[in-house]
Amino acid sequence: MTVPQDASTISVQGSISGSPAFEVNTEVDGGAIENLPLQNASTSSLGFVVNLQLTNTVDVKKDLDDPNKEDKEQKKKED
Repeated sequence: MTVPQDASTISVQGSISGSPAFEVNTEVDGGAIENLPLQNASTSSLGFVVNLQLTNTVDVKKDLDDPNKEDKEQKKKED
């Protein structure tokens, strides 16, 4: 998982088991918690068991919302 210093994006790369579902929860500077799904849950018990034996590759990137973005932009204008 990678988040740059300005917390503008999150990138998740790597390998995970095919079961269960996986997600990453993010929160920027006290703002709303955002959910980033990495993979969905299996649709059946048999699929869950079969997917436990599998390895899936994950490569997900998402822009993060900064709840203080407007304040920061205003401060830059004032400086």
